[in-house]
Amino acid sequence: MVRITLSDGRDMVTVASEPEFVWRPVLIGSRAVMASGRTVMDAVGVKNTAEIPMGWLSPRDLALLKRMIQRNAALTVRYPTPEGIRSDLCFVEMPVFRAFRWGDDGVSQWYGVTITAEQAGVDPVTGG
Repeated sequence: MVRITLSDGRDMVTVASEPEFVWRPVLIGSRAVMASGRTVMDAVGVKNTAEIPMGWLSPRDLALLKRMIQRNAALTVRYPTPEGIRSDLCFVEMPVFRAFRWGDDGVSQWYGVTITAEQAGVDPVTGG
């Protein structure tokens, strides 16, 4: 089972299911259009962004995740990539979530929890 974890160094939230998430690597560099009309790019690195649907979270885990992001939006995210599991310092946006009610005692589970994490650094472009 694939696990994605988010940590601020003090607390940690783990997605225990096997989520399907959007992985978006973006080339970082400068582009220019030459007089010939040809576009060239000087790529210096790749910045990764992930949109991670976390599924169901308990009120405790959702509250903990929100507190972690409020304290510092730069969290360590451990996640799978095509090259294997890696950990990156990422800027994490506040989660989007929906309530699910069980009877009169209020919300006991939150669903549709989704976060967006953008790598703080840039991976250098390697030749090859």
